[in-house]
Amino acid sequence: MANDQLFKTHYTALAAGISGNSDPDAVISLRKSAIREFAELSFPTKKDEPWKYSKVDGLLSSLFSPAQNMSAVSDSLLSSARFGNLETDRYVFVDGKLNPALTQKSPDSSVSVITLKEAFASVPNFAETFLSKSTDKSDLFANLGSAFLQDGAFISIPDRKIQTRPVHLLFISTGNLVQPKLIISAGKSSESTFIEHFISDGNPAGFTNVSTGLFLAENAVVHHTKITDESDNGFHIGRIEAFQQTNSTWKSHVITMGGGMVRNEVTARLSGEGVNCLMNGLYLVTGTHHVENITLIDHQKPNGTSQESYKGILSDKSTGVFDGKIIVQKDAQKTYANQSNRNLLLSDEATADSKPQLEIYADDVNCFHGATVGQLDEMQLFYLQSRGIGEPMAKAMLTHAFAVDVLNSIPQTEIREYLDQQILERLHSPFHFEETEV
Repeated sequence: MANDQLFKTHYTALAAGISGNSDPDAVISLRKSAIREFAELSFPTKKDEPWKYSKVDGLLSSLFSPAQNMSAVSDSLLSSARFGNLETDRYVFVDGKLNPALTQKSPDSSVSVITLKEAFASVPNFAETFLSKSTDKSDLFANLGSAFLQDGAFISIPDRKIQTRPVHLLFISTGNLVQPKLIISAGKSSESTFIEHFISDGNPAGFTNVSTGLFLAENAVVHHTKITDESDNGFHIGRIEAFQQTNSTWKSHVITMGGGMVRNEVTARLSGEGVNCLMNGLYLVTGTHHVENITLIDHQKPNGTSQESYKGILSDKSTGVFDGKIIVQKDAQKTYANQSNRNLLLSDEATADSKPQLEIYADDVNCFHGATVGQLDEMQLFYLQSRGIGEPMAKAMLTHAFAVDVLNSIPQTEIREYLDQQILERLHSPFHFEETEV
């Protein structure tokens, strides 16, 4: 198709210009390889099964370019993205680039955050150890991100370190092509918390194409929350892939509250024995917006545990997609896996598509999955109204109750309160978080 060719020509030309700079040879080689892969792949269509319900075709008529200079960020915008009084180490990325002037880090922090360019220079075998595993060469958008490889960060925590302060990675888009790549390395028996937080400065049209690779060593524990709250006019495609070694624990929370078209791809590779994975998500979709969550949990070794719960709240003429797969490989005996997707439709014109899947090749497992799509329970609504609660308040209370278990899985109270208030404001609810306190 003509638009497909224009799309590839535009971004190939931009990427080729970047690949000729003075970065290390390994970076240039990776970029050139990704450009070749990108040029050979077709733009995904509804005939491609992983993209059957997708609405990425809007990107064909909206071409973006990287920002030339780092934009200024207002104090009010930075303040609005804080989680109450929660103390964090905060790193601010403006259009994908780390802004050191806005960094706020505790002197005793155990976490190291450096740019990708610094990582190539100081981390032995950085590309072979991390980047080669976290790029899907069959994915058009993953290759697009690698073709522009320059923005993002390498984040590491040493063995046996406990990082009590969450690391807040704040990404601010000003309406350009934003393609950060994050690599998080958690050492043996370490514990840490990371929050990826995507917002926009105003309501610009923009395209965020982000990749995050997490590498959990033996006995590591990582709490990972991703919050997407970008422009109503924007596109967001995000890939998260976790590689888990023996007895490690990854707790993932993917919260989508804003964005015109959002696609979250979340993958867990349980490649060690006794691995634990918690994968939760909540997506609030309003207007004519579209959100899709594509998940994969790959059990490769025995005695692994995974629990997955994604919930969608859809109103107006919005659309939501959940496409989740759990694979239990032949060697992954004594696996426990539970997958659930539930969708609440607040409008007759909202649509939710759900596709939970199990692929089991082992014979000694305990696996379950299920999905529901429905509206507010009329009996529950009647009960609340019969107790003198007005209809708007009653609907808000039931909607909040639907979402609260996903929010409660996030360990920090301040983040739960922040998300709760943001969600209720978007639902134009008269119900407030403080009113839930007993």
